[in-house]
Amino acid sequence: MFKPKPLTVPYVFQNLTDIAKASGNQSQTRKVGIIKKLLSACQGTEAKFIIRSLEGKLRIGLAEKTLVVALAHAMVLKEIGEKRLSPEALSERLEEGAKIVKAVYR
Repeated sequence: MFKPKPLTVPYVFQNLTDIAKASGNQSQTRKVGIIKKLLSACQGTEAKFIIRSLEGKLRIGLAEKTLVVALAHAMVLKEIGEKRLSPEALSERLEEGAKIVKAVYR
């Protein structure tokens, strides 16, 4: 098997949009196929965020709070880059980032 390409925000967004727009005959099968494709490409904790996004009222909606936190974490991790932080320091930075993004999002 080949290793799938890393997930990107535009790619995930497009797939979630495709899930939301799927309707008609065999739409459930198409939705499951898209979700399988996303999950097979996940690395690390990405699958957790994909599943949480889909679970939050999935018929098929998105849980805004989970997406806001995921966005904040992505921004903090991008800023940190390759720096090594202690688990406590990383957790603190992630929480601080989530608070800032939540405040701005409101």
